[in-house]
Amino acid sequence: MADEQANAYYNSGHSSQGSRRRSRRHRDDPENLGGYKIRIPPFHGNNNPDEYMDWEKKCEFNFNLHNISNINRVKLAVSEFNDYALRWWEQIVTAREIGGALEVSTWEEMTRIMRQRFIPSYYQRELHSKLRRLTQGSKTVEEYFQEMEVMLLRANVIEDREATMSRFLGGLNREIQDIVEMQNCVGLESMLHKAVLAETQLKRRAPTGMELISAACLCQRLQTGFTPKSEPEESLTTKTRTRTSPVPPLPPEPASLSASDAKALDTMPMNAATRRSCS
Repeated sequence: MADEQANAYYNSGHSSQGSRRRSRRHRDDPENLGGYKIRIPPFHGNNNPDEYMDWEKKCEFNFNLHNISNINRVKLAVSEFNDYALRWWEQIVTAREIGGALEVSTWEEMTRIMRQRFIPSYYQRELHSKLRRLTQGSKTVEEYFQEMEVMLLRANVIEDREATMSRFLGGLNREIQDIVEMQNCVGLESMLHKAVLAETQLKRRAPTGMELISAACLCQRLQTGFTPKSEPEESLTTKTRTRTSPVPPLPPEPASLSASDAKALDTMPMNAATRRSCS
């Protein structure tokens, strides 16, 4: 009798073991949404194809992780519609009801309708064009690699690993590309790591801003110290004239005459030219 009562007690779930078993069954039921903490990102219906593609990928990841059924995927996604997205979806549902169409019950059908509205027809073509033109530029190696990977996923590009490695290498900046080409890269991740290492080494060798300023100041000082100052044109002319035409020396002063010489000079007859000059 006691054994029967004990079994009835445990089977009824009143014990801690029974609670744990019931809780485990509750969590393992894929249709029981109350047991999951699903993080569905909100969707506002902005006119941004990349934003919609990111939202769709995040939803699919969470749905697959928790094994959510198709009908519940639609309900969970709609529960996170906000602003324009919510009003737009209400219009879709109303139009289908009026037209006699069935309710949207699968995730595939829902995403098809949403892509018709939020993904323009030229999106894939433009994405492939951007992918072909993608280069590192002013981005770091890691930023460039991540952008390339995201664009490959959005464009649904499925290519050989060697083709992706060639794509990545061709878009690197030239100085990094030259270093990576000399390395033995066994895979894409290996090539990425060696490109990041090459980037770090180049940054370490490159002069800093203060070093460039100091070098410029030193160069300017050297140029100023060894360049002779230009002299005015007048000064050079005067200096040249001084060298080529020296000033003649002054004539010697005449010796003083004695009294007898002066008297004789006075008595000397003057010629006609002298008289004319004196007159």
